[in-house]
Amino acid sequence: MDSAWLWYFSRAAGVVTLLMFTGVLVLGVLTAADGIRSPRAATVITAVHRGLAMAAIVFLGVHVLTAVLDSYVHVGWWATLVPLSSEYQRMDVAFGTVAADLALAVIVSSLLRYRIPERWWRSIHWATYAVAVCALAHGLLMAASDTPVLTWITIGATALAALAVVWRLLKPARTLRSRPSRSAIVMREWT
Repeated sequence: MDSAWLWYFSRAAGVVTLLMFTGVLVLGVLTAADGIRSPRAATVITAVHRGLAMAAIVFLGVHVLTAVLDSYVHVGWWATLVPLSSEYQRMDVAFGTVAADLALAVIVSSLLRYRIPERWWRSIHWATYAVAVCALAHGLLMAASDTPVLTWITIGATALAALAVVWRLLKPARTLRSRPSRSAIVMREWT
């Protein structure tokens, strides 16, 4: 495939990933803050939150793969794991690397949610806010001045994420309840 196509494909996958992760953040904030009163609506929103997170990981993989395969700029495989190791726009790519690494940690901890202590899962899940900050910084820094549409999409995603976080901070803190059994959670989530 021509390198120019890989470059555009990588950018498109990055924008889709950013928008999907913004949606994941907003839905996560809604469910964490008990913003949904109906159990059925909460079940649907939780399912969409999880499905969207998994789809975002797929798009993130496409974004990273096409960025590495692209010969127009040299990012390199190592830069996908280690921040500040890219030869191309070192700091800008580093924000994306940190966001991807943290996002993968959140996803893995979520897949293991019922096999690890809830405190561990909750602590790791707080990294979602760092993922958002790093991903948005990556998007803003990587958006070229000749493509203001990308800049405005990133600014819009930033505003939406910020509104969700502010809304969450303004809601009264919920009391932590003891965790129900796994079977009760499954029945509540899928009934």
